[in-house]
Amino acid sequence: MALVPHGGGAGGSAMPLFCPMLTRDNYTVWAIKVEANLDVQGVWEAVVPADPAAAVDPEKNKRARAYLLGALSEDILLQVSSKKTAAAI
Repeated sequence: MALVPHGGGAGGSAMPLFCPMLTRDNYTVWAIKVEANLDVQGVWEAVVPADPAAAVDPEKNKRARAYLLGALSEDILLQVSSKKTAAAI
């Protein structure tokens, strides 16, 4: 599994987070790691909102979407690149 460095975090965290690349064989592990990384960055709610009726913060959506797109292999990326929200990806 390839790891892609990602220096995210709301305050420009000094600790880089590593974004695992999704493959055909690692979805469960990938999903656990991605959820944890997005949660620590404070943007997980853009993927799974606590209140589905509430609007998602556009900045959080952009950050979560960018992170998710960076965690996908090219073949999967091309399938979801037109999705405009992290939740849709």
